[in-house]
Amino acid sequence: MGSWLLSLLLINFFTLAHADTSNDMLAPQTSAADALTGPLHTVTVATASLAESLLFYRDGLGMSVTGPISVDAETRAQQRALWGVPNDIGWDLYMLSRPGAPGAASIRLLVL
Repeated sequence: MGSWLLSLLLINFFTLAHADTSNDMLAPQTSAADALTGPLHTVTVATASLAESLLFYRDGLGMSVTGPISVDAETRAQQRALWGVPNDIGWDLYMLSRPGAPGAASIRLLVL
């Protein structure tokens, strides 16, 4: 249920965060100039199921998927420290975006 709530919050963010003049109902509808804070650039989501995540983000929301993305050992170590991931847990990295919605946040998907 927690992942469902996160997904609902992400949908709301994509709908409300930035201006876009397209007919995409999930594209941001407001301007960053009207906001009290700056726009969100990237959301990091960890999941155990690539298939279910792709079903939701790619097939359901129409997001473009890139990955798995190769990450060198030094960058992986920095990410591990930044995100607090234990040494015995690995992940594959995917990036999801909405090319038709300029300024919309991207999703960094960590598949554990």
